[in-house]
Amino acid sequence: MNKLIGVVKVLVVILVILSMTVLGGVLAVYYENLEKDMSEKESNLAQFLSGMANSKENKVEPNVTCLVMGRNQALTDFIVLVQYNPNTREVSMLSIPRDTFVGSASVDGKINSIYANKGISGIKAKVEEITGIDVNYHVLFDASILKKVVNELGGVTVNVPINMDYDDPYQNPPLHIHLKKGTQLLSGSQAEQFVRFRKNNNGYGYPNGDIGRIAAQQSFIRALISELLKGENITKVKTLAQIVIDGTKTDVTMDVVEEYLSDLVTFKMDRMRIETLPGLGQSKSYNGYTRSYYIMDEEKSLTVIDNLFNKSINELNANSGDILTDTVPVDKDIAEEVFSSDLEVESGDTAEIKIELLIAKAKNARVSELAEILAENNCNVVKLGNYPTVQVEPSRIVTYGQNTAEELEFLKEISGIKKVEESDEKSNVKFTIIIGANY
Repeated sequence: MNKLIGVVKVLVVILVILSMTVLGGVLAVYYENLEKDMSEKESNLAQFLSGMANSKENKVEPNVTCLVMGRNQALTDFIVLVQYNPNTREVSMLSIPRDTFVGSASVDGKINSIYANKGISGIKAKVEEITGIDVNYHVLFDASILKKVVNELGGVTVNVPINMDYDDPYQNPPLHIHLKKGTQLLSGSQAEQFVRFRKNNNGYGYPNGDIGRIAAQQSFIRALISELLKGENITKVKTLAQIVIDGTKTDVTMDVVEEYLSDLVTFKMDRMRIETLPGLGQSKSYNGYTRSYYIMDEEKSLTVIDNLFNKSINELNANSGDILTDTVPVDKDIAEEVFSSDLEVESGDTAEIKIELLIAKAKNARVSELAEILAENNCNVVKLGNYPTVQVEPSRIVTYGQNTAEELEFLKEISGIKKVEESDEKSNVKFTIIIGANY
């Protein structure tokens, strides 16, 4: 269970990157412009701003990429590649499972043990090899500071996906995790419980193991950043930054951060993308031992990495007629069938209920049938994408708190899907329908 402590630390670096750059940028640019307003004549100021606009328009800046690692003694049990694109103001993150098989790069074939004998440079080189992305900087945490950060923010609202009940009296200090399923405001102590959870006392945890745990941690990252970006938390940036700096080993300096202050005046949550390296967990014999590894799916990984780090959200949307919003490409056969003219599925706002369809190993014919039923019942399928998973997913309806009880019951009736999942994420649709193989 101690291995999860690395996760606690990793989450905070994202807090630093965004807080210092985004919120710091807001204040810096605001006061800079205010000073110019007071000291320059109106004509000179207009000329200055015009020149700056032209300069920015023609300026293309390189992306900046940081490898973030959470360390538990000699193992880096949480690894995430974070990239900021100053031209599109987008932040992209790729989670790399700790058991990813890397062969002779480490003593036991797992990526999390590279650090033990090859240090930061060794794991950095392997991540660059896996992703094909140059890493500019690194951040390594070896102390738990999540509780302080969350308490400073006044808590973080998170959707706890399952009941969490776990006790380990033998840890030092003893570990007790007791959280109920549902959306709630977590204190610092509860937040630590959430990110450290693996399984309950009865042995059951996330249905898909580490992948489910990573997904929960990613949802926490989103919630943490969303809380940070609230106006009332701007004044806490310096305090939060000091908390982070006290527990960080990194080559990121304030000089590096300040390079982007004038660019990052605003940041929206829809400019942040988080993915997990595609693959599948399985037992594998290596060096005379059989262990559980995460085997990277090279073909799918190429697509995910390319869309995540080499393409903007607008570019992906433009190339797919504003239908595709995921970073994973949609099955073209399904897309063509669902959005054929015969179905009369409109892309405008004429339908009352906006719906997103995510395909999780479902059959083409069933997806098309559901899309037709929705279109005939005043529902507007505005988004279509693949649901990234390595497990058999149940069909379910995801709600975002924007619908009425009557609308939900109506959708359950016409779709035949009874399972409902609540989400605290922001969305421009009322419902997401995940279509599993059982539909």
